[in-house]
Amino acid sequence: MATNPSTLPENAGRITAPDASYPYGSAKDDSTGTTGDGTPIKKALLNDTYGFYQWLLTEASIVPSGTADTAINSDLGDALRILFLDDDDKATQAETDAGTNDSKFITPLKLTTYVEAEIAAIPPTPNASETVKGIAEIATQAEVNTGTDDLRIVTPLKLKTLLDGRGITYVTLWTGNISSGNFTLSQSYKNFDALVVVGSNDGDNAFFSTVLFDDALDYMNDTLVGSNTGYRFLLSYNSSDSYEGKFTSNTLFEERYEGSRLRRVYGVNFQ
Repeated sequence: MATNPSTLPENAGRITAPDASYPYGSAKDDSTGTTGDGTPIKKALLNDTYGFYQWLLTEASIVPSGTADTAINSDLGDALRILFLDDDDKATQAETDAGTNDSKFITPLKLTTYVEAEIAAIPPTPNASETVKGIAEIATQAEVNTGTDDLRIVTPLKLKTLLDGRGITYVTLWTGNISSGNFTLSQSYKNFDALVVVGSNDGDNAFFSTVLFDDALDYMNDTLVGSNTGYRFLLSYNSSDSYEGKFTSNTLFEERYEGSRLRRVYGVNFQ
């Protein structure tokens, strides 16, 4: 129940006529302060307010604190929260998980529980392979350069860096112009992937070069010639001219037969 301001006898001529904003009329001030044409403060109007407040508190089972409500602490606000957001309107964890109820509210705890369970249910991403999509680590430049790792991935930059660094480097190990005799390299021939030997005929008017790869050089020097003093391999040669002998150390070449001249020996590495 509630009073109707527009029908109270004592309000006759002392309220604003009903309109869309106030269908039962609204209060108005006294025109002069003493005329007596303003809306009177009556017990019925105050009891409407008191009755509504007390209904809220009673329905919510809240005993008034005795202190006026503020924006920080409000008994009436707590009553509204309880009445309009009671447990019947709160979704259970099962309802939250099902996701089919469209009338109840979800608490932060239940939402977090649902999201964490969904995340935990996602299967872990496998490591990538040639047949399985998955997670792969980017190889370091050192790993790319080494070329033995078959699990990590190579980026365009690291591949380009590797290829830009590839090439052929060489060092002059000996230079001269001899037609016979031994010679000594400035460093071990085993430090290189190959030797390039430049020579000429005895007339010193026809020039040629010979490439000796490290494995072939070791095979000829250590296995075929070995300790046989009468054996030799061709260090430099063309169709009719050669310089022959054996490396008796990693730097000293012992000449055992000559039919040409030697000019230079290079050590070459293929990076």
